[in-house]
Amino acid sequence: MRYVKRWAYNLNKFPLELWPYYNLGMTDRAPTPTATITVTATKQTHTHTQTHTHTHTHIHTHGSEAAYVPPAAMPLALPTVCILAAIGCTLAQELPVQKVVCVSPRPVPVNVAPNTPGCVLAPSPPVAATADHQVIEGLLIRCAADGIPGVTVHGFRNVTVRNVAIQHSVAGPGLVFVEANGLTIVNVTVRLVTATTGGPLPNAGAVGISGASTESLRLDRVRTVGGSSGIYLLGCPGARLTNVQGSDMRGPFPRGQCVQFDKCPNAVLDTFSCVNRVGTNASWTEDNISVYQSNNVTVRNGLIDGNNSPSGDGVMFESGGSRVTGQTITAGRVEDVDTVHQGNGCFGAWAASGVVFHNVRASRTHCTGMDGRGKPLSGALVFSGGSEGSPPVASRGLQIINGTYSELCANNLVWPGRAFAATQLQAGNFTPRSSLNLVFCWEYAL
Repeated sequence: MRYVKRWAYNLNKFPLELWPYYNLGMTDRAPTPTATITVTATKQTHTHTQTHTHTHTHIHTHGSEAAYVPPAAMPLALPTVCILAAIGCTLAQELPVQKVVCVSPRPVPVNVAPNTPGCVLAPSPPVAATADHQVIEGLLIRCAADGIPGVTVHGFRNVTVRNVAIQHSVAGPGLVFVEANGLTIVNVTVRLVTATTGGPLPNAGAVGISGASTESLRLDRVRTVGGSSGIYLLGCPGARLTNVQGSDMRGPFPRGQCVQFDKCPNAVLDTFSCVNRVGTNASWTEDNISVYQSNNVTVRNGLIDGNNSPSGDGVMFESGGSRVTGQTITAGRVEDVDTVHQGNGCFGAWAASGVVFHNVRASRTHCTGMDGRGKPLSGALVFSGGSEGSPPVASRGLQIINGTYSELCANNLVWPGRAFAATQLQAGNFTPRSSLNLVFCWEYAL
C-alpha cells in the first residue's frame, strides 16, 4: 500500500489565515468592525509503503504583502482606553446595546484571580491592542460574522491578553497577532460557533489562535474548540505553550492540527491534550501536533486522542527537505506523550535527524476509514522516519526510548528501520493519561 503524505505551507511571511487582514489580493479593503466603536480618554497623544515508496507533494501559496490595518485600532498613548462597546451581537448585525469597557495599557492587578468562583466577563465586540504593555482582560467577545478576529495584536510589545472568552465564526480566526514580541496569552478560551456539524469547515482560515513573527511568546491555560486548527504559529522562535487544551479540529486541509509550529525553533509545548471525537463526525484532522521546519522543539506531557486523516500523524516533525539553518530539524524531543485512536501514524519525523521519542505510548490504532474518510495510507504505522525534499533528505539518528504499545489493529511498528538509531519498544497494557479539563473563573459563574 502506498502512503502519500501531502502537506501545504505558505512560504511567505504570513500564514494563509492571516491574509484577509493583510489585503493580499483577497480583499480590496481593510476589515471593518462589527459595531461602531468610539474611543474616549482623559489624555490624547509520509509516504511510506511496504515497498519503501515515498511521494511528498507541497502546495505553495504565494501573494504580495501590503500594509496591515488592524480592525478598530487607533494610534493611542493613553493611561486608560474606554471603548463604547456592544453587549452581544447577532449574525444579522442587529443594533447592539452599548456600555463602556475599559482596557488598561499597563499591567494592573487582576480583580479576580484565576479559578476564583464568581468572576464575570463584560460582553464586547472585537478589540485591537493600541499600545505597548497593554492588558486586555475581562471580556466576552461574541460574533464576528465578517471574519474580524475577536482580539488583534499587531506591532505592539509586551501585551497581555487574559481572562478573555472568544466566540468566532467560520469567516475568520478568533485571536490574531503579528510582530507582537513579549505577548502573553493566559486564561483564554476560543470557541468556533455558527459552524455546520460534520465534515470539514468551508474555510481553513477559521483558526482559533493564529500568530506570526513574534518572539518571547507565552501561552498558558488556553482552550480552543472546533476551529480549523487550534493554534497556528509561524516564525515564533522560543514560543512556550503550557496547559493547552484543544478539541474537535475541523480542517479543511492543510489545517486540522491542535497545535502547529511553523519555523519556530526552540519552541516548547508542555502539558496539553488534543482530543478529537473520531467516529462521531465531529472533527476533520491532519497531523494533531505539527512541528514543521522548526529545529529543537520539545513536545511533552500530553494526550493525543483521535485522528481520522488518512495521512495525518499524532506528532509529526517535518523539515520539508529544507537545508536552511533553523529549519532543518537536527534535534527535537517528544516525552511522556500518549496517543490513542490514531490511524496513519502515531509518531513521525521526516527529513529529520536527532529526534528522540522518550516514554511515549500508543494504543487502539484503527485500520479502516472513519467519518467518511479513506483508510490510513500507512497501514496504521506507529513510528515513521521518512525522506522528503528534492533531492530527498533521509531521516536518521531517530531514537525510541522506552516506548510502549497496546491494542494495535496491525503489527506495523517502525518504518524504515535504518532511520532509527534506537528502538526500545515493548508491548504492554496501559491506561492513557487523562485529558486536560481547564476550568476558568467565569465558568463558575455561569
